[in-house]
Amino acid sequence: MFAASFLALCAVIAQVVDWNALMAEAGRLQNQGAYAEAEKQFQRALSEAELFGPKDRRLALTLNNLATLYRRQGKFKLAENCYHRALAILIETGGPVTTALNNLAVLFVEQGRYADAESDYRQAISIEEGELGATAPGLAPMLTNLGTLSFYQGRYKEAESLYRRALALLEKSGSNPASTMNNLAVLYRAQARYSEAERLYMRALAMREKALGPHHPEIAKILTNLADLYTRQRHFSKAESLLRRALAIWEASVGVDHPDVASSLGTLAILYAQEKNFAAALPLQRRALAIRQKAFGANHPDVADSLSALSSLLRAFKNYDEAERLASEALAIAEERLGHEHPLVAKILDNLAAVYSEQAEFGRAEPLYQRAVAIQEKTLGRDHPDLAASLSDYANLLKKTHRKKQAAEMETHARNILTRNPPDRLAQLTIDVREMDPNPKPL
Repeated sequence: MFAASFLALCAVIAQVVDWNALMAEAGRLQNQGAYAEAEKQFQRALSEAELFGPKDRRLALTLNNLATLYRRQGKFKLAENCYHRALAILIETGGPVTTALNNLAVLFVEQGRYADAESDYRQAISIEEGELGATAPGLAPMLTNLGTLSFYQGRYKEAESLYRRALALLEKSGSNPASTMNNLAVLYRAQARYSEAERLYMRALAMREKALGPHHPEIAKILTNLADLYTRQRHFSKAESLLRRALAIWEASVGVDHPDVASSLGTLAILYAQEKNFAAALPLQRRALAIRQKAFGANHPDVADSLSALSSLLRAFKNYDEAERLASEALAIAEERLGHEHPLVAKILDNLAAVYSEQAEFGRAEPLYQRAVAIQEKTLGRDHPDLAASLSDYANLLKKTHRKKQAAEMETHARNILTRNPPDRLAQLTIDVREMDPNPKPL
């Protein structure tokens, strides 16, 4: 009897040791960006964790971490299934439900399911504040993520407030604030606050390289963002060098069809377009669109952005039929997913108006320009470069339709804006999201 019990105990201990070792190895591989190898180890760990029983928190942890890996690889259906299983276990066992809610919301954001994401984020924040108070360090990633969601929805003041609150918590607790710095920099870039954005990008990049080394996928995110900033400022050689480095990192770590590869491709296409090298830009935008459609499906805001960017390039080739079709498709997606007063909607309206204006269809173009300008003034303010670009385009239409005085007023306003901030209507956004680790107590 004793011998049998001892052997059973040894088997259990061996099982726990195997699970711990597999999880540690999977985590190490994931941190190195070796996602395919990490997935194999997580799958082996999941097989071990299933033996602990259907309500064991180690099973929830394994599912959570495997789901995060799936999310990073763009395998969203698999990720959602794993996150839901982990959440159900943690609810039943009294585990860290806030972690599971946050991580599921991260996935929803990447799928463009913003209402679902906001509900989960706010529920997680409410639970965390109720249990640990408003200054709990664990709030920082959730606040960062809710800030990102607010940014995507065009609520810039709310986003900045949430990012700054998260930064204060991270710095007070001694945690690494690189992700939140990156996101705040993206927000500043969208507001044309370029010097503030560059300063934060450089700080975040230095932190990431020190912690992860120069070839990790997290480095590529900031390189892409910094390159986009330099492209806006017309520092093209600096931007291209960073983008080539980012693409090499992405393709080596997550493969050539990952959504993050599309971000770098799109940003490189923007750079070539601004250099008037449209022939080089066009295949990059087509590839970026194909990657996003495959990863996200046809009805995602990122797909709308790629459709609009590709439409803009096609205008340079005077391929107006395809340009109109793509811009109209982009507009329908953006209005459905983001509402009728989002900055991306304005960008697409401006593009579609240009398609019509270049074909002298001024009656179809003008109401689109009017609507784009109204959205930008409301959401971005009267001193934003995107507004200047729309005003300039609208002014050209006014001149062609013999309204020179009104056109001159618009051009003056646009020039005053552009004196301070150069335009960039095709910017790509690479935002960090923070998944959370349940971290069960050691056995």
